[in-house]
Amino acid sequence: MAKLIALVKHFGIGGLVFWLPSILLHLARGNNFSGMDVLLLTAILPVTTLLSYVVILKFWKSLEFPFEIRAIFLLLGIWILGPLYMMVEASFLGGGFTSSEGLRVVFLGTLLFPIFTPILATHKGTLGAIVITTLVHLALISLSKLTSFLGKSRNSM
Repeated sequence: MAKLIALVKHFGIGGLVFWLPSILLHLARGNNFSGMDVLLLTAILPVTTLLSYVVILKFWKSLEFPFEIRAIFLLLGIWILGPLYMMVEASFLGGGFTSSEGLRVVFLGTLLFPIFTPILATHKGTLGAIVITTLVHLALISLSKLTSFLGKSRNSM
Protein backbone atom coordinates (compact mmCIF):
# COMPACT_ATOMS: atom_id res chain seq x y z
CA MET A 1 0.00 0.00 0.00
CA ALA A 2 2.86 2.39 0.77
CA LYS A 3 4.24 1.88 -2.75
CA LEU A 4 0.89 2.75 -4.32
CA ILE A 5 0.64 5.89 -2.20
CA ALA A 6 4.16 6.90 -3.24
CA LEU A 7 3.29 6.53 -6.93
CA VAL A 8 0.08 8.53 -6.46
CA LYS A 9 2.17 11.26 -4.82
CA HIS A 10 4.49 11.29 -7.84
CA PHE A 11 1.43 11.53 -10.08
CA GLY A 12 0.01 14.48 -8.10
CA ILE A 13 3.33 16.27 -7.80
CA GLY A 14 3.92 15.93 -11.55
CA GLY A 15 0.68 17.71 -12.32
CA LEU A 16 1.09 20.36 -9.66
CA VAL A 17 4.67 21.25 -10.57
CA PHE A 18 3.80 21.68 -14.24
CA TRP A 19 0.44 23.45 -14.00
CA LEU A 20 0.92 25.75 -10.99
CA PRO A 21 3.09 28.35 -12.80
CA SER A 22 0.53 28.48 -15.61
CA ILE A 23 -2.33 28.98 -13.15
CA LEU A 24 -0.41 31.76 -11.39
CA LEU A 25 0.44 33.52 -14.67
CA HIS A 26 -3.15 33.30 -15.92
CA LEU A 27 -4.35 34.62 -12.55
CA ALA A 28 -1.90 37.53 -12.67
CA ARG A 29 -2.53 38.42 -16.33
CA GLY A 30 -6.29 37.81 -16.40
CA ASN A 31 -7.81 38.99 -19.66
CA ASN A 32 -4.48 40.58 -20.67
CA PHE A 33 -2.94 37.18 -21.43
CA SER A 34 -1.03 37.55 -24.71
CA GLY A 35 1.25 35.82 -27.18
CA MET A 36 4.26 36.86 -25.12
CA ASP A 37 2.76 34.99 -22.19
CA VAL A 38 2.43 31.88 -24.37
CA LEU A 39 6.13 32.15 -25.25
CA LEU A 40 6.97 32.64 -21.58
CA LEU A 41 5.01 29.53 -20.59
CA THR A 42 6.58 27.54 -23.43
CA ALA A 43 10.03 28.42 -22.11
CA ILE A 44 9.39 28.39 -18.36
CA LEU A 45 7.17 25.33 -17.83
CA PRO A 46 9.55 22.69 -19.24
CA VAL A 47 12.52 24.18 -17.37
CA THR A 48 10.79 24.53 -14.00
CA THR A 49 9.19 21.11 -14.36
CA LEU A 50 12.42 19.33 -15.21
CA LEU A 51 14.37 21.13 -12.48
CA SER A 52 11.68 20.16 -9.98
CA TYR A 53 11.82 16.56 -11.19
CA VAL A 54 15.59 16.46 -10.72
CA VAL A 55 15.16 17.57 -7.13
CA ILE A 56 12.27 15.14 -6.54
CA LEU A 57 13.95 12.16 -8.16
CA LYS A 58 17.34 12.83 -6.59
CA PHE A 59 16.33 13.51 -3.01
CA TRP A 60 13.21 11.38 -2.71
CA LYS A 61 14.97 8.03 -2.88
CA SER A 62 12.94 6.17 -0.30
CA LEU A 63 11.08 4.30 -3.02
CA GLU A 64 11.88 0.89 -4.34
CA PHE A 65 10.86 1.91 -7.86
CA PRO A 66 13.36 2.54 -10.65
CA PHE A 67 13.80 6.04 -12.01
CA GLU A 68 11.79 5.24 -15.14
CA ILE A 69 8.63 4.22 -13.26
CA ARG A 70 8.77 7.27 -11.03
CA ALA A 71 9.40 9.54 -14.02
CA ILE A 72 6.49 8.07 -15.96
CA PHE A 73 4.13 8.74 -13.06
CA LEU A 74 5.34 12.34 -12.88
CA LEU A 75 4.67 12.73 -16.61
CA LEU A 76 1.26 11.07 -16.37
CA GLY A 77 0.37 13.63 -13.71
CA ILE A 78 0.83 16.41 -16.25
CA TRP A 79 -1.33 14.75 -18.87
CA ILE A 80 -4.11 13.21 -16.78
CA LEU A 81 -4.51 16.09 -14.34
CA GLY A 82 -4.25 18.68 -17.13
CA PRO A 83 -8.01 19.10 -17.63
CA LEU A 84 -8.54 19.60 -13.89
CA TYR A 85 -5.81 22.23 -13.56
CA MET A 86 -6.88 24.04 -16.73
CA MET A 87 -10.46 24.21 -15.43
CA VAL A 88 -9.16 25.68 -12.16
CA GLU A 89 -7.24 28.19 -14.26
CA ALA A 90 -10.35 29.06 -16.29
CA SER A 91 -12.38 29.55 -13.12
CA PHE A 92 -10.45 32.74 -12.34
CA LEU A 93 -11.79 34.31 -15.55
CA GLY A 94 -15.41 33.28 -15.14
CA GLY A 95 -15.21 29.90 -16.88
CA GLY A 96 -14.16 26.51 -15.57
CA PHE A 97 -15.92 25.57 -12.37
CA THR A 98 -18.01 28.73 -12.37
CA SER A 99 -20.06 27.27 -15.24
CA SER A 100 -22.60 24.49 -14.86
CA GLU A 101 -20.56 22.26 -17.20
CA GLY A 102 -17.28 22.52 -15.24
CA LEU A 103 -17.42 19.18 -13.43
CA ARG A 104 -18.60 17.32 -16.53
CA VAL A 105 -15.76 18.75 -18.61
CA VAL A 106 -13.21 17.73 -15.96
CA PHE A 107 -14.69 14.23 -15.72
CA LEU A 108 -14.75 13.70 -19.50
CA GLY A 109 -11.42 15.47 -19.94
CA THR A 110 -9.76 13.23 -17.40
CA LEU A 111 -11.20 10.06 -18.95
CA LEU A 112 -10.22 11.19 -22.44
CA PHE A 113 -7.02 13.01 -21.43
CA PRO A 114 -5.02 12.12 -24.59
CA ILE A 115 -7.56 14.17 -26.57
CA PHE A 116 -8.66 16.82 -24.07
CA THR A 117 -5.31 17.83 -22.61
CA PRO A 118 -3.81 19.00 -25.94
CA ILE A 119 -7.07 20.69 -26.96
CA LEU A 120 -7.41 22.60 -23.69
CA ALA A 121 -3.67 23.32 -23.62
CA THR A 122 -3.91 24.90 -27.07
CA HIS A 123 -6.62 27.20 -25.72
CA LYS A 124 -4.57 28.01 -22.60
CA GLY A 125 -1.27 28.57 -24.41
CA THR A 126 0.57 25.63 -22.91
CA LEU A 127 0.61 23.12 -25.78
CA GLY A 128 4.20 23.92 -26.73
CA ALA A 129 5.27 23.48 -23.11
CA ILE A 130 3.52 20.10 -22.87
CA VAL A 131 5.11 18.87 -26.09
CA ILE A 132 8.61 20.01 -25.09
CA THR A 133 8.29 18.67 -21.55
CA THR A 134 6.97 15.32 -22.78
CA LEU A 135 9.68 14.89 -25.43
CA VAL A 136 12.51 15.83 -23.06
CA HIS A 137 11.03 13.62 -20.38
CA LEU A 138 10.77 10.63 -22.70
CA ALA A 139 14.32 11.27 -23.91
CA LEU A 140 15.57 11.22 -20.31
CA ILE A 141 13.72 7.99 -19.60
CA SER A 142 15.19 6.44 -22.76
CA LEU A 143 18.66 7.68 -21.87
CA SER A 144 18.32 6.18 -18.41
CA LYS A 145 17.32 2.82 -19.88
CA LEU A 146 20.16 2.99 -22.41
CA THR A 147 22.81 3.77 -19.79
CA SER A 148 21.42 0.99 -17.60
CA PHE A 149 21.59 -1.43 -20.51
CA LEU A 150 25.13 -0.36 -21.47
CA GLY A 151 26.25 -0.66 -17.85
CA LYS A 152 24.91 -4.20 -17.63
CA SER A 153 26.49 -5.26 -20.92
CA ARG A 154 29.91 -3.87 -19.83
CA ASN A 155 29.70 -5.74 -16.54
CA SER A 156 28.94 -9.00 -18.32
CA MET A 157 32.09 -8.83 -20.46
